[in-house]
Amino acid sequence: MPRLQGLDLHQAYILTERVRDKITGEMDRPEANLRRVACHAVLFDSLIDTLIDLDNEEKKQKKMRSHKKSHKSHHHHQQQQQEQLQQSSSKSQQRQPRATSIKVETN
Repeated sequence: MPRLQGLDLHQAYILTERVRDKITGEMDRPEANLRRVACHAVLFDSLIDTLIDLDNEEKKQKKMRSHKKSHKSHHHHQQQQQEQLQQSSSKSQQRQPRATSIKVETN
């Protein structure tokens, strides 16, 4: 089935619900127009496929955003660790006593 273009997930849900209501409304009539029911059923089927595709795309995008955030936070955490190591290294170097040479002259 071809996917309906230009719909977001919310719009697709609303349209699917309306089409389903039209199908059931037509079927409830004493002399239901089967052509109308069949056309709405084809549209309903396309909308279901569209909903599935849109839902999968949304999940994929959320997963990618989550992966990017975790990758960024992991990278940020590594940077913080490196900075802390550098700071502690520079502090320990500053604390070490400097070797000084003192000349003592004797006469």
